Amino acid sequence: MRVLMGVIKNRHGVHCARRKVPPELAGVVARLTGSARERQSWLQRSLRTKDFREANIRAKPVLIEFDKILEKAKALAGPRQLRMELSDSEIKRISEFFYARCLEDDDTFRSEDDSEEVYQSVYEQLEKAGQLFSPGFPKAPVPKFGMSDRQLSKRAETLAFVTEAAREALARNDIGFMADEVAELLEDFRIDLDVSSPAYRRLGTAVLRRYVAALKVKTDRLRGEPIETPVVQYPSPQSTVSGSLTAALQGWKKYANRPEGTLREFEHAISRFIQLHGDIPIVTINRRHVREFREALQAMPVRRTGKLREATLPQLLEWSQKNPEVQRISAGTVNKLLGAVQAIAVWGRDNGLVPEDTSWSDAFSGMRLEEQEPEREPWEIADLKKLFASGIYARADRPKGGRGEAAYWLPLLGLFTGARLGELALLLASDVSIG
Repeated sequence: MRVLMGVIKNRHGVHCARRKVPPELAGVVARLTGSARERQSWLQRSLRTKDFREANIRAKPVLIEFDKILEKAKALAGPRQLRMELSDSEIKRISEFFYARCLEDDDTFRSEDDSEEVYQSVYEQLEKAGQLFSPGFPKAPVPKFGMSDRQLSKRAETLAFVTEAAREALARNDIGFMADEVAELLEDFRIDLDVSSPAYRRLGTAVLRRYVAALKVKTDRLRGEPIETPVVQYPSPQSTVSGSLTAALQGWKKYANRPEGTLREFEHAISRFIQLHGDIPIVTINRRHVREFREALQAMPVRRTGKLREATLPQLLEWSQKNPEVQRISAGTVNKLLGAVQAIAVWGRDNGLVPEDTSWSDAFSGMRLEEQEPEREPWEIADLKKLFASGIYARADRPKGGRGEAAYWLPLLGLFTGARLGELALLLASDVSIG
């Protein structure tokens, strides 16, 4: 028995769990772990044992934890998807964060402003030097607590000037007034938002409104109004990175063993959605996305040969518009693809890929097409006798096209359950019990 890979001995013979941090992730890992250093090249933790068997047991959860840190760092350091939309809850969260931080900054300024000490010191130096000057405020002792008359007056003067400019910008809805602040907020929340998108204008307007509101509160505080500062919920890596469909799909695949056919079906559905809309965060998927996806699927041709076999969904949609006579896929197939994407999105929401303080309703609910009743006739007794007298049951034949034992069991399961072939084919042997 050997020690696990990633387990080493230190100079005292004590085993340690260790993972190398890729150079491009060193800075992100340092932030995630709260390291005092700017960059962290290794993740290491003592296992507090010299026995290698015990070290192997203790190392497994530690190494898993290290792997999760590295995965999170990759997500944060990797390229971010350029987004065209933000949900209402995201816009509210960002703008409220900005508002609270404005008031927090005001608290800090009011308690830590040391400009009065500087003013009085300069006043005294000029007076001793015999310099002639016209002070705006007289020489006075620096207050032990709080602001002086000069500080209060200057603060009010500054707020009046800034408030006038901000209110004029708000009257014109000139969100360019807040361009630097919006850019900083988007970086704080690790969002790449297209500045030409309607979502950027909505965010800019929300931030500008909250800025004017914050300026009013600051002014009211100078009049003695006891206005509290909201709790500032600083964005963290866990809360700012909304999970994408790809992340949800990967998590769904790891969550449980899935039949190969189911995996292919769900991967195909997700890839089609991404081809049309990109790998957008689940929280931004709305009913317009689903409707456009459904309409694009309805245009897909049944038979796809040659270049069409590798064509993306937008390319298939364009081709179908030029060839209106081709047969399209059925409503049932469209619904199956919609259902697969819906299942992954809902799984992602239920498993933490949508921030807990962000609401997201299932945009796929009620969006499926109506399906016609199948025209197939039920099996007659004579048909059943012929089937169960075939070589599959009489001679234990297992034709290649019947997928081995599936050729034997699927007809039996269909006979006793009445389920459809598409439902039965997804089952595992462990899903079936005789009772």
